[in-house]
Amino acid sequence: MNSIVACGPRELEHLHVAVVESDIPRAARLLSILRSLGIHHLSVVSGLQDLSLQLSQIQVDVLVTEIRPASNDGLMLPSALKMHYGSACSLQSPRILWLAEAEPLPPFSELAEHNVASCSTPRTNRGEGISIKALDAHAQLACAAGFIAATLYSFNAKAVGDALHALFAMPKIANRSQPARNDVPSEDDVIIALATGEGLRVVFQPQHDLRTGEIVAAEALVRWCHPELGDIPPVVLIPMVNKLGLHLLLFSFVKARVLEVLCSLQSMHLQIPISVNASVDTLCTAGFSARLADRMMRSGLPNHLLKIELTEDIPVMDELCLSAALNALKARGFGVSLDDFGSGSATLRQIASMPFDEVKIDGALIRDLDTKSTARRVIATTLALARRLNMTVVAEGIETESCRILLRRLGCTNGQGFVLSRPMEVSDFLSKLTAEKQSSVPPQPFSPAPGAVRDI
Repeated sequence: MNSIVACGPRELEHLHVAVVESDIPRAARLLSILRSLGIHHLSVVSGLQDLSLQLSQIQVDVLVTEIRPASNDGLMLPSALKMHYGSACSLQSPRILWLAEAEPLPPFSELAEHNVASCSTPRTNRGEGISIKALDAHAQLACAAGFIAATLYSFNAKAVGDALHALFAMPKIANRSQPARNDVPSEDDVIIALATGEGLRVVFQPQHDLRTGEIVAAEALVRWCHPELGDIPPVVLIPMVNKLGLHLLLFSFVKARVLEVLCSLQSMHLQIPISVNASVDTLCTAGFSARLADRMMRSGLPNHLLKIELTEDIPVMDELCLSAALNALKARGFGVSLDDFGSGSATLRQIASMPFDEVKIDGALIRDLDTKSTARRVIATTLALARRLNMTVVAEGIETESCRILLRRLGCTNGQGFVLSRPMEVSDFLSKLTAEKQSSVPPQPFSPAPGAVRDI
């Protein structure tokens, strides 16, 4: 959870707060609460049609709106702001405070992960005309889209003031998945990098036994440092690789580095399975499994040490082809894993119809464990289903010790994330495994490294 640094009471005096409300008595009530907090720069917007005009005329810091059966236009505020500000929305748009009445009225709590504040308790499941669960989920989606938003289920001045303080403790961050146009490498840059290997490297993120902290496997991750633009995130590189049809070239680059590491581990009398990401197009390439098995044989490595992890970068257009490819890999002794289950195209249908050995639960779902009971139920159901299907489960994106403990209680044995280990350079990864092997102390219950931070 992000730490809250409360802003001073005088800072509220400088805010411009717009109340989005068509009902005059309700607008007056909200204005009265805000004035009692020392906020003097106030305005009222009667609806979404007038919002764009208001935003064009003055700088608005916060939009406050009440959600009720007769007026749910406030739920459309993120969409309206996106239309007004365009690509600069995450940095320029006002913060949003949604209010809804609920019984009992709990105090405002700190903003949870993804900048979402939830004031609901297990016994409080409905606001006026909209469930608290649904409104909290809507706020989470808004924050995931780059907005700073909170939900509040109390209309007293203290709760509203605390909510405003918490909202402004959260900094605005540009959407990193959509970098500025001049920060995007050219297609020629990508082609040169894959053809020469210049700037490309592979790092290894360990997967741990959640009970002992012992490294039981690892995932290979590609990194690219552009000579002029610096580090290019995978969310930029991978789509460009797929667009150019260079997925096999990228897979070959990563595979070669992984085999080098596996050979080094074998010389140390260590066998740690390593996963390599592959798109559906890569897997469905004719003769893929045969060539992979031949490469492993020439390296003197058993096939079970290389695991192929299906990503969701490209949608599955031919399920029969994918099924055949996965079965061919399994027949040759390779492990096959489904990445990012719980988001995107990784669905129940795939784990029910495809011969996966392993399912990896998406990090976004894992990060909700501490704050959302629905996430715990979904993960518990996934674990039970995986056991029925004889699959192993790996939890991705574990960022807090409390999350690791909850996963263990739910029955998840393996996981990866920054609270366990950051992605490591080859030398650091080998050194870590060497030290772990040489340690004569039996595995102890896991204790996270100090200062662990979120994977971004």
